Amino acid sequence: MKYGIPTLIICVSIMGCDYRSNQTEILELKKKNAELQEKLDGISMQEKCAKMAEHSFETMPKDRNAIYDYYCHYSKNRNKFYMIITMIYPKTGSTSKILIDLLESKTIASYMWQADKVKKYWEVKPFYVDINGEKKDWTTEEWDAFEKGSMSD
Repeated sequence: MKYGIPTLIICVSIMGCDYRSNQTEILELKKKNAELQEKLDGISMQEKCAKMAEHSFETMPKDRNAIYDYYCHYSKNRNKFYMIITMIYPKTGSTSKILIDLLESKTIASYMWQADKVKKYWEVKPFYVDINGEKKDWTTEEWDAFEKGSMSD
C-alpha cells in the first residue's frame, strides 16, 4: 500500500465530516420546506375564509337604510374562519357589528352603538355588547380590543 493507514484515516475523516455536513444541510432544507408549506397552507385557508365570507355577505338580507362592510380572518391558532360585518345607519346615527364564526355559522359577538344629540361620540358607550350570550358593560375601546384580538393570531 503506497499511502498507508494515516492517509486512509484522513480520507475517512473527511468523508465523515462531509456526510455530517450534508445531513445538517438536508435537515435545514427540510425545516425550510416545512415552513414554506405551512405558509402556503395558511394562504390557502385564508382564501377559503375569504370565499366563505364573500358568499355569506352577498347572500345575507340587507336593510336599504344601512351601509354595509365586512372583513374576514382565518385564525391559524384557533383553526377558525371569522367575519366581522359592520352596519352603519346614517339616518339614526347608529352602528352595529357582529362577529361570526363562519365554519359553525354562529354569531359570537354583537355590538350596537347609537349617537347622542348632546354628547360627543367618544363620550357615548355602546348600548349593547354581547359576547357568547353574555351581556357586557363595555366601552367602544373595549369592543375594539376584543375585535382586534379576535381578528388576529
